[in-house]
Formats: sequence, C-alpha cells, structure tokens
Amino acid sequence: MAALNLGSTGAAPRRRASFHALRVKRVAPLTRDSVEVTFEVPDALHGQFDYLPGQHVALRAMVDEDELRRSYSICRPLKPGELSVA
Repeated sequence: MAALNLGSTGAAPRRRASFHALRVKRVAPLTRDSVEVTFEVPDALHGQFDYLPGQHVALRAMVDEDELRRSYSICRPLKPGELSVA
C-alpha cells in the first residue's frame, strides 16, 4: 500500500495523506542491494498520485502482525497509471 506525501515541497497544495492498496506492476534490480518497484495506479486514483520532483511516498505493510511503514523516494517522472520507488 502506498500514500503520497505532499509535504516535501511548497509548490503543491497540501492534502491529507491516505493509504490505498496498489498492485506491483514490476520489480527491476538496480544494484546488488536495491530494486525499483513500480506500482499500478488505478484510473480512479490518478489525481491522488500526482507529484512533483523530490516528493516521496509512505509504504506500509503488515509483517508478523506488526504494521511497518517506510518512506521511499519517487524515482521516475510522473506517468499516469504508474508510480515507481527505489
């Protein structure tokens, strides 16, 4: 799941972040220790996943009954229907 955090630049209006379930479209290796993960963004959510350079998303997952949250940099230019982090 991912939520767009719009607080990292002053150019975009602030919105309250929320989490949405997104499907993983692809995972591409970058280095021996890192990957790029691209998520599919449904048409109904495109406007909620608009972003500017330098922004990041918070991802959350349940692991052994614990909620984990991590922040990741968006690593590709805006492309409707996709969101990539590394």
